[in-house]
Amino acid sequence: VMVSVKDLFDGMDQILPEMLEFVRRHGSPFDAYAEAWIDRMRALDGFMERHRKDCRLIRYEDLVAEPLAQLAELTGFMGVAPAAGQMLESAFASPASVGLGDWRIYSKRGLDPGGVGRWRSAMPARTAARLIPHLEPLMKRHGYEIPQVEPGPEGAAAIRRYELSMQFAQTIGKRD
Repeated sequence: VMVSVKDLFDGMDQILPEMLEFVRRHGSPFDAYAEAWIDRMRALDGFMERHRKDCRLIRYEDLVAEPLAQLAELTGFMGVAPAAGQMLESAFASPASVGLGDWRIYSKRGLDPGGVGRWRSAMPARTAARLIPHLEPLMKRHGYEIPQVEPGPEGAAAIRRYELSMQFAQTIGKRD
């Protein structure tokens, strides 16, 4: 979620008003988006607790891994007649470009599990290592495996690693 929110705001070149309070409190966008996720998940958990018989939580990872099974369970829970396959086919039958959301969906013709785990390459390891302990209670509550992330060097060691990588890049560049 944090990586997708960052992508959205980077693509729009602005931050939605609902997120401004979180962004103002943090020096890192990822910290702000993590706090927002925690805030919204706690609110969602509270709502679901108060309305247990009326709620069904579907995790994104489960939906993209088994869309027909998840939608069949959802339509059964809701007592809705359309078959899951029919609903999924209809959802992607024609391109849509109305409303604010993830613009990447406009070019999709189905659900794609390719985004699962994208945070590992899109978020700095040091940031992930710092945020995971804050996210862990809610991750556990919702059945997510807690990732182990090595934070990498900090301070002088990080600067030295950067300097060495730049020297290496310059050396390789001179050989070409």
